[in-house]
Amino acid sequence: MDLENTERMEAFAPPPTEGNDPEEFWPVDRYGLKVPMNEWGVSELAAFPDSMSEWLRLELRKNNLPAAAQLLEEMEPSQIAQNTRVANARLGEILQTTAKSPAQG
Repeated sequence: MDLENTERMEAFAPPPTEGNDPEEFWPVDRYGLKVPMNEWGVSELAAFPDSMSEWLRLELRKNNLPAAAQLLEEMEPSQIAQNTRVANARLGEILQTTAKSPAQG
């Protein structure tokens, strides 16, 4: 195979397939251990494909992480990955707003 064909294949590679098993995308630490959901930031949210947004929002709410769930209502994981600074700022705003609002029960 010549260099030109290799470059063309890289430039026009098929998009990665999106699985539907969360374990495939679950963030891991440098030792390969799953990062607990309550330790996630925007980078971990961005690790999931857009097709898993609904599942991710439900899991975040189950784990009492409403700010991250709200961020996913406003931005898809691919948008978070492309705009990490914006996503971090928005998550900070959401956290400030929820900290100021009275507890709902």
